[in-house]
Amino acid sequence: MLTYLYDNGGVQSRERLRGLEAIEDANTIAMLESLQHLEGLRCLELGAGAGSIAAWLAGRVGSTGHVLATDIDVSHLGIPGITVLQHDLRSQELPGEAFDLVHLRHVLIHLPEHMSVLERIRRSMRRGALLLLEESDLRSWGANGDTSQEINTKFNQGVRAVLQMYSARGMNVSMGDSLAEMLEDLDFEVVAEKRTNRSVTGGGAEARYQKM
Repeated sequence: MLTYLYDNGGVQSRERLRGLEAIEDANTIAMLESLQHLEGLRCLELGAGAGSIAAWLAGRVGSTGHVLATDIDVSHLGIPGITVLQHDLRSQELPGEAFDLVHLRHVLIHLPEHMSVLERIRRSMRRGALLLLEESDLRSWGANGDTSQEINTKFNQGVRAVLQMYSARGMNVSMGDSLAEMLEDLDFEVVAEKRTNRSVTGGGAEARYQKM
């Protein structure tokens, strides 16, 4: 069985997880705010990492709502107002028909068993529940800007090496591109699809995250 690529128990783990939150949370929160009124919802945050989105949801669902945050490693999830469950999506069931909103970010890409995982997630959702999935198409990585041919070549060689390593571990590096089709194949109704890309400047927050 393949294990998660990154060591959440490592020395840099909290810094790496916080770095991901700094890069991604604003976009995630904007999408969550656009979904519907959140008060009173029962929410499931899968692969919750350091818990920033779970904590944000807990602040929105109010006293009549509930947030369950899961991860294989829950050592970074000591957050007031949420329930924490150590859980492996690949093999363990979730509470059936229990949630109004399910969110996961950059989780499925790590799981060769993503189709069975999506089936498991669907069984946990109430009728009419919403699923927000965020995944990447890593094939878009490449050198950008006014750099020398030598730097472009070396950068792209590095990208190819990383993607080959990811693929060899069973990761679907193009998942972001095929996500909507994958969901439709499982009879989910795709009500909205948003595609974004961004440029990363050397020395910035995302460059530091990628280095880690």
